[in-house]
Parts: sequence; structure tokens; C-alpha cells
Amino acid sequence: MKQQFEFSKLKQETISSKVHPDRLFFAMLDLCDDRYLRSVMRYPDEFFWAIPDGIYCIAQQKLAVKGGRRTFAGEMVYATKENLADFVKEALEDDELSDLLIALRFDTAPPFVGYISGGGYCHLYVNVDLPR
Repeated sequence: MKQQFEFSKLKQETISSKVHPDRLFFAMLDLCDDRYLRSVMRYPDEFFWAIPDGIYCIAQQKLAVKGGRRTFAGEMVYATKENLADFVKEALEDDELSDLLIALRFDTAPPFVGYISGGGYCHLYVNVDLPR
């Protein structure tokens, strides 16, 4: 895995959000708990097959801790499912993938979160607390 991971090869969507990236990141991270775990997949293709089309919020799973306070220290971007799938496939082939959190674009609480490890394993977490 590359030390300096970057999203430069990902075809990104320009999205403006009124919500600070820290809040979006921690909303995704908070859902990554065993009680919300629905599926573990060995290959990203399985993950991308299981999620709907749309614009996705993608964040490096990178934290900084200063004075006991955790802050988001990675980069956050938006991309379509198709562009994200291509990016993940290429990054895996080049051994340049970093741990990612992925959620369908949201403002308050994501309906689900995908975690893709640097090795390509995928975990799908579903927010069962949201009203249907």
C-alpha cells in the first residue's frame, strides 16, 4: 500500500455540502460497528454489485488525535458508483489502495456505509436506526 494515498486518479463529482467533512466522516465511522454489520465480502466487485447507483461520499479512514480529541485527517471526495468501482479496481491492481469509508451522499445519517480495506476486503454496515 502506498504511503501517500491520493484520489487523483478518481474522476470526481463537484458537490458542495453545507455539512463539515468531520461530521460526515464521523457519521460514517459511527455506523462501522458490529451491530450494524450486514455483510463481509472478499472482493470489491461483490460490494459494488450490492449497492445502488448514485453519488457517493468517499473518505480515507484516517484519524488524528490531539489532546484527546479525534479529528478527520484524510481526504473526502464525491464520485459516481461506476467511477468509484473503476478507481478501487485500479488502485488494488497497483497496490495503492488505502482504507476507505463509502456512503451514498447524505447530510445527517448515512443509510449504509461500506468499508474497503487496503487489501480489498469489504464490509457493509446498514443503519437499522433510520426510519424506513
